[in-house]
Amino acid sequence: MQLTRTLNSLVVATEKPPTTLTLDDILVDFPYLPVQTAVLGQGEDGYPVLFDLNDPRPGPLLVTAENGCGKTNLLKVVASSLARNNSRYDVQVSILSPKPEEWGGYGGIYPTWERAAGDQVVELAAMAEQRRWGRELGAAQVLLLDGLEQVKRWDDDPQIYFDWMLREGPAMGVWTIATVSPEESLSLGRLMTGFRTRLLGRVDAHSTARRLAQSDEGPQRAMTCVGKFSVQIGGTWLAFQAPLA
Repeated sequence: MQLTRTLNSLVVATEKPPTTLTLDDILVDFPYLPVQTAVLGQGEDGYPVLFDLNDPRPGPLLVTAENGCGKTNLLKVVASSLARNNSRYDVQVSILSPKPEEWGGYGGIYPTWERAAGDQVVELAAMAEQRRWGRELGAAQVLLLDGLEQVKRWDDDPQIYFDWMLREGPAMGVWTIATVSPEESLSLGRLMTGFRTRLLGRVDAHSTARRLAQSDEGPQRAMTCVGKFSVQIGGTWLAFQAPLA
């Protein structure tokens, strides 16, 4: 069975998937996805959009869209697809959320206001540092942060380690995927620069969309608020539909 082409670790296809698309739909049609690969969505020709945890080139992922337009759902898709297609020896997921009640049924959840959230960041950064020296090798680590602005509320040490992990983590198999609303992104400054790869959903303000896209030429068409996103790969914006988790 042929998967889609791979471009900088993002496997993307280019027609309009149904808005009722679920993760089950994708996994039924494509049951043999590579190990240490996360599902992001479905491209416009019906093939899955995948994120390869073995290739550090894209760096951390930033998911941005207006509130209510599918950011948290996309994180859940990543978490669910990794859990269903990998053993704990292949991938381990940590979830940091200001609304842990929205994550019922998922393990490894840390409320962002608790000290344990910052401690988990420090632990993952320490693991990445050990791996630089050939120690603590093992499962890929994926940190899902629902609300990048939450970092500003942590103590200094977790903030410093988080910033370092954005730069150095992917090469050591320690990944960060975070969400942020366009409005919140305006006040995050240097934190935003740690994310080279950005998944853009609906952004209402044109000037903000250009800034988030890091380009005067953003997606060719505006995203609707139904879980549609675009990602720039090799200078081209490619659209996909995030399924329901």
